[in-house]
Amino acid sequence: MEFANKVSGSMFGAIVDLARQDVKKLDEDYPDRKRPRDGALYKIVNIGRKRYFNLGNCDTKDGAPVIGWPIDGRQPATNEKWKFTDKGGKCTLQCLLTLQQRGQKGGYAKVLQRSAGTKATHGSTTFEWVLEETRDKVFFIKPAGAEHLCLTAASDQANTWQLAQLTLANQNEAARQKQEWIFVECSA
Repeated sequence: MEFANKVSGSMFGAIVDLARQDVKKLDEDYPDRKRPRDGALYKIVNIGRKRYFNLGNCDTKDGAPVIGWPIDGRQPATNEKWKFTDKGGKCTLQCLLTLQQRGQKGGYAKVLQRSAGTKATHGSTTFEWVLEETRDKVFFIKPAGAEHLCLTAASDQANTWQLAQLTLANQNEAARQKQEWIFVECSA
């Protein structure tokens, strides 16, 4: 019994150490990550795939793809900046590029169906998301009404905007690295 307690205690200690290392690495890589606040602009970053939330090909028409585009050291463009609007436990995400072109109309990240495999698009009607904080200032982005699903980034090999479209997938540990997002505040 004493051996089992020592093993159990050392396993718990190892898990705690890993969690501390993980948070330290996040703090080093993304010191500016925030809990989103109403009305602010953000670059939304998938931390596992290192991709920006991006309006594909700067296409502001309804149905244009919302993709995960590789972070390449440059400052995010207007199609990679998103306005966060708090809706009391839910939120909307609007692309700055569309807001600049259309005023306050449209530009919402959305899905047409709340089912696994559905691709994220851009549209003129509001769409509500739920943020679930998984650890310090790291979030799952879930469609309201289907919180078992998460917005998921494409694989590392998705190097064209057609291959990089974000999709809904069932929340699970194996896919966690593709499903966790941070919000880094930015200016227009």
